[in-house]
Amino acid sequence: GGISVGICMWSIKWARAWKWENYWLVYTLFALILVPSGLALLLLPHLYSVYALLTPAEFWKPMLFGIFWGFGQLGNGICIHRLGFAISNAFIIGIGAALGTLLPLILLHRGMLFSPIGLLILFGTALMITGVALCGWGGYQREEAARRQGRQSGFPQKEAALSHTTDGLQVWSKNYN
Repeated sequence: GGISVGICMWSIKWARAWKWENYWLVYTLFALILVPSGLALLLLPHLYSVYALLTPAEFWKPMLFGIFWGFGQLGNGICIHRLGFAISNAFIIGIGAALGTLLPLILLHRGMLFSPIGLLILFGTALMITGVALCGWGGYQREEAARRQGRQSGFPQKEAALSHTTDGLQVWSKNYN
């Protein structure tokens, strides 16, 4: 996980020089495909025989979730592109951590919900959501300050592959200067 995140952040240092899809492609290739596949093959020498033992449902169900996760990653990239790294990551990681904490607690361990440990988890999650809300408020304040100065949040248009049409829909720009 650390290697994947490190490689993801490595390509961001060229975010102002590269277009969004270029550094996102570097991240995708290394952090989501090459490093995990390489580690799986290195650490699990009989990986293919493990996959051969799976039923079709056991094989395809995680693949389907992976496809949904991929769409989520694409949405994450677009959020980073439009809002900037700091505010997008605060929201996305904060919301993901809150849901990843609360859903298993509620769905799998409902009896623990109001125990001392469950209450501590609820308090910690509420504290984290408060931090995310404060980050959102800070991002809103930053955007308002940028608007007053005549700037936009996110990347300037010349650095972006995505653009807005007059009806507000996003399209791929053909301007790759």
